[in-house]
Amino acid sequence: ASVCLQHSVAKPSVVLQPEWPAASEKESDVRQLSYADFEELQLRRLEDGSQDKPWFVKFYAPWCPYCKALAARWEQLAEKLRGRVQVSKVDITVEKRLEWEFGISGLPDLRLIAGGRVYSFNGRRTVEELETWALGGYHHSRHGSEALPWDKPMYVRAFTAGVRYAALMLPVSIVGLIFMIIYACCKTSMRAVPPPRTSVAKPKDQ
Repeated sequence: ASVCLQHSVAKPSVVLQPEWPAASEKESDVRQLSYADFEELQLRRLEDGSQDKPWFVKFYAPWCPYCKALAARWEQLAEKLRGRVQVSKVDITVEKRLEWEFGISGLPDLRLIAGGRVYSFNGRRTVEELETWALGGYHHSRHGSEALPWDKPMYVRAFTAGVRYAALMLPVSIVGLIFMIIYACCKTSMRAVPPPRTSVAKPKDQ
């Protein structure tokens, strides 16, 4: 990687101009969430059953092109909803546990958390539609809502984790099965081919 070394060696023939402090970048209204934030939310709900305001969370990955395309609109949405809805994001490459808990399978995945329930957004990802949905439209979501992961019964969480694990392992199992079939077929065909006969030349009579 290239680095700037222009001030590492003094050059008498060059007059260095004073460096003015760079203008500070505008602070983002989008909050980066970690598992600890969800633990704090759960603790507050257990203590007084409250949530200060809804969370509109984008589950994303830095390598996802669709997540990158949504980034600017997500920032605009956070500005519009400031003080009413906490627009947030979760990097699933870092927060693997949250990825598993919420069952994230496609990116970006947009979820709104309010009143102890989780609502999934499946509409057009324009700033206007996202804003309308976050300000109450989620109540009329045709997909309904579900409980927060840690509010679900343990057997449901275990079953969900098992299904996801099986789905991840299925391609590996299929490849292994194909390999075993090919190996068995090759071994069977090798057994079916008789070994070549070797003829011994008889000595000629003198």
